[in-house]
Amino acid sequence: EELNQTRDEAVQRFMAIAGDAFRDEMQSMLDGLTDEEREAWDTPMEERDPDQAAIAVRLMYRLKPSFQLVARRAPETVRLKAIELAAEIVDLDARITKTDGHRNQVNYEYWKTLALAEQEDRTVEARRLLFEAEQANADANLDLAIKKYDQAFELWAQVFDDYPVLLLDDLSDDLMKSIRRYTIAIDSDDFSDDFPLAAFVEIMQEEQKSAEEYERIRNLQAEKLKAKEEAELRAAEEAAKQEAEAEAAKQREAEAEAAKQREAEAEMKRDDAEPSESPAEPAAESPEPADSPEPADPPEPADSPAPTESAEPTDLPETTESPGEPADSPEQ
Repeated sequence: EELNQTRDEAVQRFMAIAGDAFRDEMQSMLDGLTDEEREAWDTPMEERDPDQAAIAVRLMYRLKPSFQLVARRAPETVRLKAIELAAEIVDLDARITKTDGHRNQVNYEYWKTLALAEQEDRTVEARRLLFEAEQANADANLDLAIKKYDQAFELWAQVFDDYPVLLLDDLSDDLMKSIRRYTIAIDSDDFSDDFPLAAFVEIMQEEQKSAEEYERIRNLQAEKLKAKEEAELRAAEEAAKQEAEAEAAKQREAEAEAAKQREAEAEMKRDDAEPSESPAEPAAESPEPADSPEPADPPEPADSPAPTESAEPTDLPETTESPGEPADSPEQ
C-alpha cells in the first residue's frame, strides 16, 4: 500500500509537467483502435455486453502510454525532470509487481479479506440464519425455512458486495447448495428481480469468477431493478392521476345533475306562485230561468144580464180549452 501511494504521488508530479504530452500519446493510441474496440471502450461499463466487457479489460492493459516515451516528448524545459520521474515510476512498478507476486504465493489478500469478513457481526448472523434455515428445511418446516433463507440471503448479499473476493472461498459453493434447496422449498427455479443474491447466482454459473465481474453484474442488476421500480412508480402515478380525473368528472356530473334538479324544482315553485299568463275566463253562470208569468186570469166577460134563477143553462158544444186562455163568451 505504501508503494502504491508513493507511485501515485510520482505520477501526479509527472502529469503536472508532461500531462499534455501524455494525453496526446493516449489519444494517438485511441485513434488506432478498431471500430469494435472503440465502441466497447466508449460504452459505459454497466451497459457493456460480455464481449464488450472482455474487450474493455484487454484495452485497460493495452492503453497505457509509456512514461519513458512520453518523457522524451515533453517540452524541452521539463524534459529532464520528466525523464527522472518516469524512471522512478518504472522502478516503483517493478517493486509493486514483485511484492504482489509474493503476496499471491501465500494468497495474502484472500486471507486478509476473509479475516475481515468473518469478524463482522453480519457475517456471524448470516451464518446463524443459514444454519437455522437448513435445520427447518430438514424438519420439513418449509414456511420457517423460507423465512430464514430470505433473511440469510439478504445479509450474504451485503457481505459479498463488500468482500467479493469471497467468491473464491468454499463458502460460496456451500451457499450455492443452500440456494438450490431454497428453490425446492419455494417450488420455483426462477428468482424475482429483487432477489438479493441474483448477481451471486449469475457469476457462480460462469467459468471465470472475479471480483470485478461480480461488481459489474451487481451494478447492472441494481440499475435494472431501479429502472423497473421507477417504471412501476410512474405507472402507479399515472393510474392514480386517471382515477382522480375520473372521480372529478363523476363529481362534476353529479353536481350538474343536482343543479339541474334544483332548477327544475325552482321552476315548479314559480309556476305554483304566479298566475298563468292567460288565465281562463271564469265560466259564465247559466242565467236562472225567468219566472214563468202566472197565467193571466181570463178577462171577465162584458156585463151581461144575469141569468135568471129559473133559466136553464143552455147546452153548449164541447170545446177544448187551452190552458190559460179564457173561454169564448156565449153568443148573445
